[in-house]
Amino acid sequence: MTEPSPTTHRPVPAMPAFAAFYKAVNGGRDPFPWQAKLADRLAGDGEWLPVGVPTGMGKTACLDIAVWWLASQADRGPAERTAPTRIWWVVNRRLLVDSTTAHAEEIAGALRDPGKHGLAGQPADDVASVATRLRSLSADSQGEPLEVIRLRAGIPSRTPTDPSRPAVVLCTLPMYGSRLLFRGYGSTRKLRPIDAAMAGTDSLVLLDEAHLAPHLSRLLPALADCTPGARAVLPDRRSRPRLVTLTATGDVGAGPRVDLDDDDLANPVVRQRLDAVKPVALGDALRRAAAAGPRQRLDAVKPVALSLKAGDTASHLARGATAGRTAPRPRRLSLKAGDTASHLADAMLDLIRDAPSPAACIVFANTPETARATFKKMTRATGAGRADIMLLTGRARELEAERIRKRILDPVDGMAAGRDAAARRQRHLIVVATQTLEVGADVDAEYLVTEQCGVRALTQRLGRLNRLGRHPHARAVYVHCPPPERGKRNKRTDADSSEWPVYGKEPLAVRQKLENACRDSPTKIVNLSPRRIAAILGSPDDDPGRAPEVLPGLLWEWTKTTTPPPDEAPVEPYFCGIAGPEYAVSLIWRAHVPKPGELLWPRASDWEAVDIPIEEVRRAFGNDEDLRRLGPDGVTVEGVSPEELRPGDVVVVPSDRGLLDEFGWDPSADKPVVDVSLVRHGLPLDATAIHRLCGISVGHLLGTALGAADDDEDVDPTKQDEAVEEIRAAVVGAQPPPGWDEGEWQDFTNALGRQVVAPDNEVPRLRAPRAAPEPRNDELDETSMAETAVDLDLHCRAVAARARSIADRLGLADQLAEVVERAGLLHDVGKADSRFQRWLDPEGAREGRAAKSAMPRHMWNAARIAAGWPRGGRHEELSARLVLRWLELCPAWGDPTERPASDAPPFVRDLLVHLVISHHGKGRPLVPPVKDGTMAAVSAVVDGVSVTAPADLAIVDWKQPARFRRLNDRFGPWGLALLEAIVVRSDHSVSGGADVQLAEAP
Repeated sequence: MTEPSPTTHRPVPAMPAFAAFYKAVNGGRDPFPWQAKLADRLAGDGEWLPVGVPTGMGKTACLDIAVWWLASQADRGPAERTAPTRIWWVVNRRLLVDSTTAHAEEIAGALRDPGKHGLAGQPADDVASVATRLRSLSADSQGEPLEVIRLRAGIPSRTPTDPSRPAVVLCTLPMYGSRLLFRGYGSTRKLRPIDAAMAGTDSLVLLDEAHLAPHLSRLLPALADCTPGARAVLPDRRSRPRLVTLTATGDVGAGPRVDLDDDDLANPVVRQRLDAVKPVALGDALRRAAAAGPRQRLDAVKPVALSLKAGDTASHLARGATAGRTAPRPRRLSLKAGDTASHLADAMLDLIRDAPSPAACIVFANTPETARATFKKMTRATGAGRADIMLLTGRARELEAERIRKRILDPVDGMAAGRDAAARRQRHLIVVATQTLEVGADVDAEYLVTEQCGVRALTQRLGRLNRLGRHPHARAVYVHCPPPERGKRNKRTDADSSEWPVYGKEPLAVRQKLENACRDSPTKIVNLSPRRIAAILGSPDDDPGRAPEVLPGLLWEWTKTTTPPPDEAPVEPYFCGIAGPEYAVSLIWRAHVPKPGELLWPRASDWEAVDIPIEEVRRAFGNDEDLRRLGPDGVTVEGVSPEELRPGDVVVVPSDRGLLDEFGWDPSADKPVVDVSLVRHGLPLDATAIHRLCGISVGHLLGTALGAADDDEDVDPTKQDEAVEEIRAAVVGAQPPPGWDEGEWQDFTNALGRQVVAPDNEVPRLRAPRAAPEPRNDELDETSMAETAVDLDLHCRAVAARARSIADRLGLADQLAEVVERAGLLHDVGKADSRFQRWLDPEGAREGRAAKSAMPRHMWNAARIAAGWPRGGRHEELSARLVLRWLELCPAWGDPTERPASDAPPFVRDLLVHLVISHHGKGRPLVPPVKDGTMAAVSAVVDGVSVTAPADLAIVDWKQPARFRRLNDRFGPWGLALLEAIVVRSDHSVSGGADVQLAEAP
């Protein structure tokens, strides 16, 4: 049985109405009117409009709408479908309390198994129908109906597994923008074009709080002026990313937009949220508002105390109010900018001093430094037991982030918006946060303190206070402090004329607007409810700055992903603005830090990394410290000084170096850091690593355990086993390292195996019996390894079938679909080289040729050396040579009549060669040569034709750059990258064990 042909239509069930689907995946809640109307618009082939509803009004439902919209078009042919396959949810900041990710996973889980999500009856049938329709769009009709991917940190991470599979990808602005421009954060050089294709074609980009990312909104049209997009590959409306801006603050651009209408305003839930008032109280207004009692009128809840003058402390105002005294007249005080943390801490402590019961509280600071200083002051001031104080800055590994997330979202003591309001907390929960909590965090605080900020930020921050209108006792304080001094040259006696970090001069305008709004109020209260805040604060007057112009020459340089040009232009200013980028490096903490030239074990993973601005890293380490970073292959370590660090580098930090605590990055922290990679993989047998980990010395045992004696004679196997067991016993008996609890340490040590694994150029180790699989590294050709050996012919036929199925599901023209199918069939013919076959099958045990080897990874490098295959040699280079030779012998293949304006070869033949040579990310524009020197040849049979080509990998195909340029001109950078992605992802899915049914071999 073959994969479906282009004309084969998979039957799909009837499509449920949006309201029915929404209710099923949202616990029975009805959609708001604006959500239902937007879905109806799309169902009628209307276009998306910018979404400008206020904060708290359900913008996250755009995700539900996009998924439903895609499923609604499953009965259309691929060429007629307008709904993009991938949905990107892009925000400007990394969210640790990420309700959108959780919601996407809830949708995917319900689609995967409605019954396990508590759905039954008609709701389960509705969700199952949507799931079946989504599966019908994918080449794998039995796979996940919706893939959900969260991108984090600058480490190789997940990317959509199949260009035809519906997917939701959640990431920050830099993660999306860098992928779009072929320089993806966390992308290896091999995956950069694949990630670019996933971002730049067949994608709906939902840009949350778009006012924070104006440059991306301008970048996409600019790219359209530079290139033809992917119109030669995909139907026009899916050939480019479709951007939809979502914002609750400021304008979303000229023209119509989705906003609340009369039907929404009549909705009781919408009304309650719009009227969840948030006044700004001046002077003694806190006392007066408190005396008014727990009324829910528009003018009697949630006051925000404002420090009228730059020198006034909000704590002074709040202290007098909560003590039941009239606050003294505000005075101008001469305060230092460094006192901001004290004012923020004092203001929150004063707010909660007379709170009737333990409450959920947020303190917003403008910078991580101020947030940490405020956190430390509050921790010292509250003492043990009064409050749980958390720090949330966005600079934490997944381990620390998950712990913070669980605490904040705790159903009893947390502050999730969906928390049962009747549940009584044991203690105050105070979260000190930066802007990372402003956007997309569905939390609901009762008390809030904020540092001075701009209109947009204040609107967002107040959106976390009494979010659902259920806390009539809610209060807030707005702390306005002078800007920091910036050296003698910029010192000014008048703080009003200075600028603040992040917000420039806008806080001065915000303060003036608040003063004006309450000038005639006898209670000195101004209500900043969602219904009124825009009218009071007016339009933001922040200046996003400018971004450089994208030119075709720059884009051409970025597409060269195999060999990036030296000193190329950075991509960040093009989507963040010239003044916006904050260049960062990724840090991972390890007990074992390899020497330069050695390989990192375990391979780096995104869940153990944290991104830190490069200048902060340089300050923390000092200029003279010798660091270790990963080289271009992503596994080999090289020495580097702090000044030599580049944006995007991955730095391996010794775990006893500190710099990280339970809340994330802290340059002053000196306690050892947990090496989170060990739990999943095992123990490095290195004296320094073991001492660093648990404080014991085993150097005297390691030589014997590793089978090395001082006299170079073989070690008695019995003595070797005894030494290994003695090391295990010492580690098991050691005290848990800092950051590990006793149970975690016991589980880890008891799971250690007894067999020493000693790969070439890697640290020996004791692996856990059920160690998590490590990412395979293409630079070392580890993707040629599998659980079982695989026949070369069967592998290539399966890849060809999967590539054809993906092409058909995406709607590629027949001719292009035939090319990607043929490329899948021929992509690995270069593995016929006798050296490569000896590498895959050293014993010569199998009949025929192998595509994959089942040998353990720790034997991989030794087998390569024994086989005579040069390090860094690329089998796809030999595949391309064989294909070129076959094309010479078969001049009729392809379309010889369709040529570009020049006398270049037909594009079909160019494309076939390129897709073969690029299926491991090379050939853009060259495959780097390696020292070889062999005089042998490689031979294969293609379509019954015997072909032979030189096997010397030092030979360079100097025609490949011109071939690559012609294909970029014809298909556009993203169109060509998508064609590559079809072959690459087909290879990956088949190698990963995908069940592909094949027609009988001719």
